[in-house]
Amino acid sequence: MKKVPIQTVTGESGVHLIERIVDEMGHIWHPAVGPDSGVDGQIELRDPATGEVRNVRLGVQSKATTGKWDRETDASFTYRPEPKDIAYWLSSNQPILLICSRDGEAYWRSVQEWARDPKARPTGYLRFNKERDRFDASASSRLFDLKAALDDWVEPPG
Repeated sequence: MKKVPIQTVTGESGVHLIERIVDEMGHIWHPAVGPDSGVDGQIELRDPATGEVRNVRLGVQSKATTGKWDRETDASFTYRPEPKDIAYWLSSNQPILLICSRDGEAYWRSVQEWARDPKARPTGYLRFNKERDRFDASASSRLFDLKAALDDWVEPPG
């Protein structure tokens, strides 16, 4: 009899949650097709007022769990990716979002913004603030401020 491990089901649930939230934001979700090597999909930014898209995309790496996150409190938690994953994400020409989810709630951080913080990056831990970093429809406009590299930026609509 064939089986699907719970980790696979949990991972797929996390990606589906991200897709639903991106739809609520009014942006376009492009899932990775076939095997992925560290990016589960892309968010194509869309001006919700005009419907205009300009082929500006953000890479997304989903990390879903059914348990507690590392160093979790009522206000925050951390996630520590493998150094090879960090190197991969930072080599991208698009901003990469790390989105952690559990039980219908999701939180996000820009890997590039985290990496530019001289105090945070050496620790190897991305700290998520549960209030500030909630990934829901209210985070939509903040996605236009993300940068892939120091010289890049995403032009907001209008």
